[in-house]
Amino acid sequence: FFRNFANMKKSTTLILTIVVLAGAIIAFASNKEESQKGTAKEQTANNAVAGVSDDVNRQIEGLEIPSYANGDEIVTHFAYTLNYDEEHEQARWVAYMICRERAKGELKRSEDFRPDEDVPTGSAQPYDYKRSGYTRGHLAPAGDMKWNAQAMSECFLLSNMSPQLHDFNDGIWNKIESKVRYWAKKYDTLYVVTGPVLRKGLKKIGNSGISVPEYFYKVILDPKRGEGVGFVVPHKDFETS
Repeated sequence: FFRNFANMKKSTTLILTIVVLAGAIIAFASNKEESQKGTAKEQTANNAVAGVSDDVNRQIEGLEIPSYANGDEIVTHFAYTLNYDEEHEQARWVAYMICRERAKGELKRSEDFRPDEDVPTGSAQPYDYKRSGYTRGHLAPAGDMKWNAQAMSECFLLSNMSPQLHDFNDGIWNKIESKVRYWAKKYDTLYVVTGPVLRKGLKKIGNSGISVPEYFYKVILDPKRGEGVGFVVPHKDFETS
């Protein structure tokens, strides 16, 4: 897997990886500094906005999310937060926390794909993906949501989906998702920010006009150790054996 990952177009992926990873680390450091200045009440409010449940709030000082501009469509669900891009009909990023106990969850996939009624401008619809040649690829994966029924159900909202080739979704993307769960079990609390790389001129599918990304990214941050890693992956099939 890592050998094949290294054989990608190195110049493009290296630049994108550095930009995404640096942005996530800077955002975390900035939010952490601000949270330390704030009151306990403000920290509790930040946790609520980040979609962290009360039991986790008692263990963690707050789930940091990327910075965003005024007017961005920030949607908070029980286990993750997203920034919805109406132009591309999908999230720019999805942010969530995974820890050792969550990674050990055993719930089955709910498979209840549906529109996200909390997106003010309206999310993509199930029919947008029919006969498109693309799967509904999770950004916050179902495998990370097996610890809670509500978390599992909400990860099937279409705001958490992006068009992905079947072999990409079931191949290298799944490999990276599994690696994140492995790291969560090994290192415990991790912050994850993941999404498509969006730009003008991308191919569109469905009546809603969902953009088909050419790249996907995932950034994983371990705040306790001050370490992180970022992946930027071309949207194509990879040999993952």
